Amino acid sequence: MAPAHEFAYNYGTEDALLHWQGGAGVRETVIQPGGPYYIKPRVPHCLRNLEPSHQSDMAIIRVGASFDGDAHFELSNIPREALHRVFSETRQWYDAKPKEA
Repeated sequence: MAPAHEFAYNYGTEDALLHWQGGAGVRETVIQPGGPYYIKPRVPHCLRNLEPSHQSDMAIIRVGASFDGDAHFELSNIPREALHRVFSETRQWYDAKPKEA
């Protein structure tokens, strides 16, 4: 249980299994390759390989519990069905050193 927002992305080729404590008990879901998940702060959870003999590769980012403001507002404006793109970007899409006009 972390006091932080947890964002994760399965960048590997194997499924992962996510368990978390919900209001109605322990829940689980499979995180497929290319799939993300988000866990609120202080929600008990664990992540395992779906198949013990196959390692899943996950990128996990934790952001302090005070995560709010512009970034939170921007994420809230992204349609639910498009949120996967937040985690699927693998390279910088903008020019960090724009040319002078």
